Amino acid sequence: MTLRKLILPLLFIGLIGVVAGCQETGDAAGGEPEALENEVDYAAAADARRTDFAQAIAQGDAAAAAAIYTADAIDYEPDGSIRSGTEEIAANYQELFDAGFNAVTLEPMEAIQHGDLGWEIGAYTYTGQSAEGDSLSLSGEYNALSMLEDGMWKVHRLVGFATRAPASDEDMAGGDDMPMAGETQAEVMPGIQALLDQFTQAIAQSDGAAAAAVYTAEGKHYDGDGTTASGAEAIAAVYQGLFDAGFNAVTIEAVATTHHGDVAWQIGRYTFTGESEEGAALMLKGEYAILMMQEDGMWKVHRLVAFAPRHGPSDDDMTSDEM
Repeated sequence: MTLRKLILPLLFIGLIGVVAGCQETGDAAGGEPEALENEVDYAAAADARRTDFAQAIAQGDAAAAAAIYTADAIDYEPDGSIRSGTEEIAANYQELFDAGFNAVTLEPMEAIQHGDLGWEIGAYTYTGQSAEGDSLSLSGEYNALSMLEDGMWKVHRLVGFATRAPASDEDMAGGDDMPMAGETQAEVMPGIQALLDQFTQAIAQSDGAAAAAVYTAEGKHYDGDGTTASGAEAIAAVYQGLFDAGFNAVTIEAVATTHHGDVAWQIGRYTFTGESEEGAALMLKGEYAILMMQEDGMWKVHRLVAFAPRHGPSDDDMTSDEM
């Protein structure tokens, strides 16, 4: 097994952005999450869970690391491969340990709890030492969906990406299809499909305000270059930048959608196309993870994370301290 194929099980994520909250059917459509009954207890539990995970990594205990997942968890790895269930996830951790990694630092960027779903985006850094004595460092970012299982918050879906960098000229010209091995386009419930159709139409019309209108009033857009846009005006400006470059069409392929009450989580692929001022064909491919909520009775994007491209780490990545 090469280091490039390591799966980077960042899958700690339910440790932070997950709080005991209202039942799935208890949230009013379009409403804000109900106040936590005991935020102090949640914070203490999250701290303890992070400590447990770090200890599992330090001890090289793959079973303990995988125990933070639901029984039917799925991990979408940075190289596009997929691991399903705690047994496969534990095997991934073991591969990480066998390569020499024995410590992890996780930095959550944002965590949201709504009913019995938790969503989180953050950064990770694994460190260790190879059999030859070389220092190892592996950094990247993650997006995770957490759910309650047996009264405990656990990771249900996780998407990891080794880096989130601006698209290269090669990416703009097309590049390879983005990996999400073993998954094909999935059927999407009508209300969410209407949201995707509304977004596609806004892109076709080169209407930045209309594209931003698919987001909630407090929506955030984590772009492929690592920047963040908050609110309608900033998000509209992101899409206007695409239009100014010549992009005027998008194709969206939903890969998987998880829906609970008035909250949903989806991952998939996107392809923007267009034409530059010089007449050259443009194509920009990537993948996304979105958290959707109901607002005024309609599904809207509350958080979107775009990453283009998403490939497995190189050997240089394995020895680099940079994000």
